[in-house]
Amino acid sequence: MFVAERFVEPIIKERLHTLIVQGSDSLYTYQLGNLDASVLGGNVEIENLQVNVDSNRYRQLLAKNALPSLTMELDILKGHIKGIGVFALLFSKKVLVHEIYSQDANVRLIRHKKERRVAYREPQPLWKAIQPAIKLIDIDHIELDGIKLLYKHADTSESMKLQFDTCYALLDDIRIDSTSSLDESRVGFTRDISMRFRDLKFRTPDSTYKMKAEEINFSSTDRILELVDFKVQPTLKDKEDFYRAVGVQKSMNVISFERAQLTNFQLDRFVHSDVIAADSLLIETPEFYFYTDKTYPPLLESKMGKYPHQNLLNMDATVQIKGMAVRNANLTYVERAEKRKKKAHLH
Repeated sequence: MFVAERFVEPIIKERLHTLIVQGSDSLYTYQLGNLDASVLGGNVEIENLQVNVDSNRYRQLLAKNALPSLTMELDILKGHIKGIGVFALLFSKKVLVHEIYSQDANVRLIRHKKERRVAYREPQPLWKAIQPAIKLIDIDHIELDGIKLLYKHADTSESMKLQFDTCYALLDDIRIDSTSSLDESRVGFTRDISMRFRDLKFRTPDSTYKMKAEEINFSSTDRILELVDFKVQPTLKDKEDFYRAVGVQKSMNVISFERAQLTNFQLDRFVHSDVIAADSLLIETPEFYFYTDKTYPPLLESKMGKYPHQNLLNMDATVQIKGMAVRNANLTYVERAEKRKKKAHLH
């Protein structure tokens, strides 16, 4: 036990370095404030772990079109690792863990668009990159309770940012080795994933519209992605304020729905290829409200390439949904006349 107490902390730090740096082809760097290991209980406490993208390596991989689809930056104030297999760690180069838990973390996910005209080089798989220092990583359970999550595209000037104030995630049966990489029932080496995002916040790049959702839920067991109490509306809610800001006959739109479900949602395709793929989309009780004030000057620009179906085709993500159903929809169009300045309603 004395020998184990003396050597287990350096070995854990060495395995952490292998996983983060070697496992990412040196794309990431990290800083660790404190690591306290208790060999008797097989428990480890981590404080102030920061994982960031190495800017020099990022530019090298970008030039080769070899960046992964998603990169991550991570700040963990405090995390707990329980039930480490100490002797497997010391003598067989296997990382066996019962549970990892954290409730003080900020996660930033950055999406990278692939250059079609440059041949894409598939990165070395994680299980191979960490060998021979680590033969196997086997984790029974990971629980992330109330962390903050930001998802954005690398081009922040034009692309959207999604900010979740609270995220809950449960990941069960994580296994990183050559066998699990061929298991099609797993998503990112994980057998079961359950995620719940609360208080989604988003603004368009020009800040004219904002989006919010009460909850976004996903279960890999049911393969259902669900949005609850979703709404898109102008940042300036008052009609007069909105039109004073835009100054032209631009439509003022408010769209909301109680619930939307994507069945057989393929999370792995979204993570690796930025593809939103599902068998069906069901939208319950949507409300569409469109308002146009004709007393303002007309919008003197071509609509070519900006119609709804064209906007869908020009999205950063590819959408592949086999069917869609809408229940109890309500559509309202209101127009303020140019001369009489009266409003006409169409339901």
